[in-house]
Amino acid sequence: MRISVIAPILNPGVYGITRLIKSFISQDYEDKELIVIDGGSTDGTIDVLKKYEDHISSPRQDILPFVPACAEDNST
Repeated sequence: MRISVIAPILNPGVYGITRLIKSFISQDYEDKELIVIDGGSTDGTIDVLKKYEDHISSPRQDILPFVPACAEDNST
């Protein structure tokens, strides 16, 4: 059975995203995937995602953008 870890992120910092990815990589389970959904980070996160892109299923916002539930106004 495949295990999918989905991580919606926005500016977690270089340390935070690196720690997340390294923790995922260190897991012994073989059939796993890490899906990172970036909400438009501007803090160097994208550079880290590019560095580890071989370990990430969807590292870029233009592939699968994260849209917070509060971003839409459905009150009308």
